[in-house]
Amino acid sequence: MTNSLEAEGARDWSPLLVAAEQGDADAVRSELAAGADINQSDDGGWSALHLSALNDRTAVVEVLIEDPEIDVNARNKWKSTPLSLASAKGHYSCISGLVRHPQIEINARADYYGRTALIEAAKNGHLEVVKLLVENGAEVNLTDKTGRNNALIEAIKGRHYEIAEYLLDSGKVSFINKEIRLNALIWAGSCHNPQHRKAGSRDPQFLQRQIRASPLLSRAVRISRHVDALDGANRPAALHIIYSTKRLTISKRASIFNYMVELQTPQMDAVFHALGDATRRHMLRDLADGEKTVSQLAEPFAMSLAAASKHIKTLENAGLIRREVRGRTHLCRLAPGPLASAHQWLSFYERFWTGRLDVLERLLREEDARKAQDEPRKSPNPKEGDEQ
Repeated sequence: MTNSLEAEGARDWSPLLVAAEQGDADAVRSELAAGADINQSDDGGWSALHLSALNDRTAVVEVLIEDPEIDVNARNKWKSTPLSLASAKGHYSCISGLVRHPQIEINARADYYGRTALIEAAKNGHLEVVKLLVENGAEVNLTDKTGRNNALIEAIKGRHYEIAEYLLDSGKVSFINKEIRLNALIWAGSCHNPQHRKAGSRDPQFLQRQIRASPLLSRAVRISRHVDALDGANRPAALHIIYSTKRLTISKRASIFNYMVELQTPQMDAVFHALGDATRRHMLRDLADGEKTVSQLAEPFAMSLAAASKHIKTLENAGLIRREVRGRTHLCRLAPGPLASAHQWLSFYERFWTGRLDVLERLLREEDARKAQDEPRKSPNPKEGDEQ
């Protein structure tokens, strides 16, 4: 990609873009001091930050992100951000600088495939980058545009088993989503051992470890019989069998499971994830009183603005708040609409709890009535020897 950029666009690049691509931090400083637009880009949308992140020019990245005018989430013609480019290439040092920026959108998706930086890193086998992104708040359950591929599945598909094990061990992977659960089983069961690809041997140990690590996958172990039969020739037919909802409808109780599977959405997963933190719930309560700045939301907590921004970004990704930029000020306001899906999910269980409580109350009342009937009646006359 770098060579094609040099061949196609270098002739039209400004001195700032040339210096950024070549990694000349001093020249970048000189251009900025002379008044160069830090966010300028060529016809392909490549900015200085894009070029330095793509080519692992850490010193230039550090210079650029120190400037308050930098658009750290700029997108090129292919809608890629500097973070996604660096993550795909595994440029750890550049990513370390980018994730520290308070305005970084760590879960931003590129429009073409819809992959996040974490998915890019997992797909390309960059374990240390995956760890860095997760430690800085990257959401492990976000998917690409298809809704079927997340970081775990891309790691499995690429046979990057250490990354897959790390994600499973993090305890953050959710298998509630039907597409993700079945796709994980499909790819884990159908991946060949690269050392024995000609013989067509499987790698069942990884699937076994994955099933043991997840209770939800343990429940779905019956599907693995069909997964074991998958290969390149019969994958489409097997996919039809596995993805059929009828395969899950085995008894009356399974119909309840089917209903809840269909009710799951990536947005609802994001909503419950956002609500699972006390700090974010407190921020939502504060926003119920009206719009507030990032500084105002961070004020009640002993945290930096960068940490508060990550909480706010999580709420924003869940659709629970909306952010508006006015000059240099970021204003946030409550957007309670997505809570409707969460309320629907909770309401599904509410009738079960209500019914059980009604039964419990009836049983307790019946027990009290039996005890009252079994108690011996007290004699109205005092026993002999009692004082009159």
